[in-house]
Amino acid sequence: RRDQQIAGSVLAAAVAYRIFIWLLPLALVAVAGLGLFTSDATHVAADAGVAGYMAQSVAQATNSTSLFARVAVIVSGSVVFLYESYALLRTLRAVSAFAWGIPVRAMRRPAQQVLLFLGFSGALLLVLNLTPKITDLLPLPFGFLTALASLLIVPLYYVLISHFVLPNRAPNWSAFLPGAALVYVTYAVVHLLAALV
Repeated sequence: RRDQQIAGSVLAAAVAYRIFIWLLPLALVAVAGLGLFTSDATHVAADAGVAGYMAQSVAQATNSTSLFARVAVIVSGSVVFLYESYALLRTLRAVSAFAWGIPVRAMRRPAQQVLLFLGFSGALLLVLNLTPKITDLLPLPFGFLTALASLLIVPLYYVLISHFVLPNRAPNWSAFLPGAALVYVTYAVVHLLAALV
């Protein structure tokens, strides 16, 4: 009922859309930047977690251009990425305010909030991309245990973003722990199913 009252499915679709739009300039900047340092940007980007077809198409476009054009792509893509980060954060703040039943207010220090959000999100993406590579090097039981331990970054990210960046009515950070535990269990089960099946 609460989900229906706040149009939860519509809000989830808005967040999914914003995340997709956020990932596009990120992939563009990542692949174009990697293209400055390696001739096989497609392979490196795919290893970094960028979808193969996306990495291939962006790498083909950047490989056929000059150094100046690549730098222009990186600069313009970075500007778009920062703007989309701001738009994604505004969407997340609105969804959080709706969920907590509080008014949606403008960010007081948008640049600081966006940088904090990008720092947390960058650490999350880095750990999630390094986890499969580390676990592949370890024997079977240790690989799974290492993966489960490294996936603790997901609930930690949830708590940090919820407490420091998103509007809420929680009395303290520990109020986010039940949600963080649910996020961890769900993500760990999905990860184990994907790894095992």
